[in-house]
Amino acid sequence: MPSTTTVVGADGGSTLASVFATIVVAPERAARAYDRERFGYPDVRNAAGCNTRAQVLIRDSLTLPQVDPFGCGVVAGDWYSLYDDTFTSDPGEIQIDHVVALSEAWRSGASDWPADRMVAFGNDVEGVGTLRAVSAGSNQSKSDSDPASWLPPNELALCEYITNWVTVKARWGLTMDEDEHAATARIVDRCAGEVPSLPPPTPVTVPTPLAPPAPLAPPAPPAAAAAGDVYYARCAEARAAGVTPIYVGEPGYRSGLDGDKDGIACE
Repeated sequence: MPSTTTVVGADGGSTLASVFATIVVAPERAARAYDRERFGYPDVRNAAGCNTRAQVLIRDSLTLPQVDPFGCGVVAGDWYSLYDDTFTSDPGEIQIDHVVALSEAWRSGASDWPADRMVAFGNDVEGVGTLRAVSAGSNQSKSDSDPASWLPPNELALCEYITNWVTVKARWGLTMDEDEHAATARIVDRCAGEVPSLPPPTPVTVPTPLAPPAPLAPPAPPAAAAAGDVYYARCAEARAAGVTPIYVGEPGYRSGLDGDKDGIACE
């Protein structure tokens, strides 16, 4: 039976199935080398000075989060990870998932976008459909997969996840490849229920890069480090060792190498 899920967009309202039907099916593009930096994530800041990661943590916390007023760092809150049906109050255990990953968007048409549209996509906090606060484990498992190769292990999350996926792809004019389209279609046909409205995309000013800080001498490894511990003073050392990116919990990860505090060092 066709879905009756309602997705309200700029056109006033339509079903999930009809929104899905507007998406163009085309092979993924690989002509231009992927450049994550062009999406500007998470460097776009709001009027309060919070970057995109902090904005999503504040938005998605189930309770009023505690925020460091000096750096807009979120130090505590309560988050629900839809993908794996888990709760945490530790922001260090939360990563921000681009539901349609930046590299997936790049291959699906974003590589041809102007700079402001790329930045708008990479930092879209207008609704939960583009960016979500999820557990580090589920985000790492998903990586840049599409629905043909990854779906949330929490089966109760499938319809919301696919609704977000379809809405983001349609809202931003991104394509689907054949395998992705077929996998998505199977779930679209099963889903029903109301979902939040998402406004059309709006341009975001490309962030101005900050001047690089003066070079500092590399810090010495902690004196108490065990003989088997792995320590990298800089990301250049980790890259030379061939271990990047380093996820939280892996040897060599430390917060000093994780500039945007998303649980992934030396991206």
